Amino acid sequence: MCPQLTLIDLFSGCGGASLGFKEAGFKIVAAVDIDHSACETYAMNVGVQPIEGDLRNITGEQVLKTAGLKRGEVDVIVGCPPCQGFSSLRRTRKGDSLDHRDDLLMVFAQRIVEIFPRMVVFENVRGIMHGRGKACLRRFIKKLKKHRYFPMGKLLDAADFGVPQHRKRLILIFTREEAITDDLRPCLPRETHTAPHLAREKGLPTWVTVQDTIADLPPLKSGEKAPTIPLHKAPDHKWNALRIIKSIPKNGGSRKSP
Repeated sequence: MCPQLTLIDLFSGCGGASLGFKEAGFKIVAAVDIDHSACETYAMNVGVQPIEGDLRNITGEQVLKTAGLKRGEVDVIVGCPPCQGFSSLRRTRKGDSLDHRDDLLMVFAQRIVEIFPRMVVFENVRGIMHGRGKACLRRFIKKLKKHRYFPMGKLLDAADFGVPQHRKRLILIFTREEAITDDLRPCLPRETHTAPHLAREKGLPTWVTVQDTIADLPPLKSGEKAPTIPLHKAPDHKWNALRIIKSIPKNGGSRKSP
């Protein structure tokens, strides 16, 4: 029987990435996040108590001590450094000015070098591929390449994997060539859904819509809450908001709709 693969989650948040790895059979040995509420939620979701604090002040040695492992013994590090500084929404509001979180990308790289896992999984917004983010990403990749980590990856859209939302994220997998074995090889997931005009060509079902996902929920009036369905509730809209909602054409209309 092969030993269970180990994972450390840096910028762990509430545990979405870790939970996916856990369900895939990984053992989560350590996590780090600065947000107290996120750490509490992570512990409930994943069953591991994260180190709570700023990764700038938490060394790889400290993380390894928590994991009970030595440098080079961890199989995978996963991380999504704070992406708000590279998001398209921020660029719309503040242009391409510096953000106080920009340095966390290089902090992440340094902790990777200190922990020295076999593989690194990196996720971030597509905005990191443009403008100021592009330069930061280049420095990050250059730092890892210096330590024999080489990337593969692409921009993935959540809609292509059955999520009723277009949400594009850059996924990069870094691996040291000498660390690749049959139990740990870099690969990207295969699409499970596609655009309607490509469905026949690819032999895949079309994108899942919001209607597909929630059409079975009972309709609610403004301010109502479903008594037996958790989280199914309607905001208590003011009359002006209700007037605007009522004027939306069937299926959302288009920009040309009156």
